[in-house]
Amino acid sequence: MTAAPDVYFEEGYGRAAAVAERARWDEVVLADGAWRMPLLLRELPSGRLDAASPYGYSGVFADPSLDAGTIAGLWDETRRELASRGIVSVFVRTSPMVGQAPAPEDATWVVKGHDTFYVPCRGYDQNWDDYQGRARTSVRKCQKLGLSVQIAPAAAADLAADGDFRELYEQTMGKVSATDFYHFGDDYYAALLDGLGENLLLGMVRDEQGAPQAAALFMRGARHLHYHLSGSTRDGMRAGATTMVLDAAIKLANELGLEGLELGGGVHSGDGLEKFKASFGGEKRVFTAYGLIADADAHEVEIQASAERQGVDVAALREPGFFPAYRRTIAPTAEED
Repeated sequence: MTAAPDVYFEEGYGRAAAVAERARWDEVVLADGAWRMPLLLRELPSGRLDAASPYGYSGVFADPSLDAGTIAGLWDETRRELASRGIVSVFVRTSPMVGQAPAPEDATWVVKGHDTFYVPCRGYDQNWDDYQGRARTSVRKCQKLGLSVQIAPAAAADLAADGDFRELYEQTMGKVSATDFYHFGDDYYAALLDGLGENLLLGMVRDEQGAPQAAALFMRGARHLHYHLSGSTRDGMRAGATTMVLDAAIKLANELGLEGLELGGGVHSGDGLEKFKASFGGEKRVFTAYGLIADADAHEVEIQASAERQGVDVAALREPGFFPAYRRTIAPTAEED
């Protein structure tokens, strides 16, 4: 069987993502690995299951050698396999880094075009020249302030609750009022380190006294380096220390012979995070997400059951762009309160 095409398809990452989302990791692998669909399984009140791609960029990998007829047949086989496992539906997060199976015609589109940024390795000097001026200025400012950066395999001590990375990350999430989804416990970090081993990298920026100013976790896949989580102090943010650590990651990706560094996108189109990631002169790529119904009869039963539990009409759950409909929660009105 062919190797996983990227880190988001690897069992080690999938099991860590399952810990974070209180789910169970699984996958559908067909055609001797030329077709791969990693899954996080969640149990429904009925005992049936539904699934989602692990958070990040995976989707359904289809080797470029597969022709349209073969892909159509593999989609049919995938639906049968999902249904045989009691899986009603799948929320698919695609990847702009690896070959994707075209979405079926009956897919429910949830995200049609969300910009992400990818920095191809062109040789570090060329990458540096491709940065926007603000990025180069930030790196030079950090250097003048005496900041230094190092990227090395993460260790358990680095990911401990009282470690520098965790403290920087949690402080940053607090500053931006991040939802609970972006706060991770000890079990997640332990699972991520156990799953990825030396392919989980920690970039750390320190001042001349050794105090941490910014840090980021990176995941190394077969062809790409992925920016995962990061945080900084207020002083580090003002100095541009996160720019310094990403500059070091781009340099490392070149040295390792990888194709590039995946940065991801912003929370909302055109926000400050998106502009920051665009400053590294990479390519703009597109992330999409869609829903796939594996068992149409069970899907309708789950919608009806959800409507009954909430005391609403079935039609109220069928909001365009929301998937799966049975997971939609209808807030009670003031009179119902």
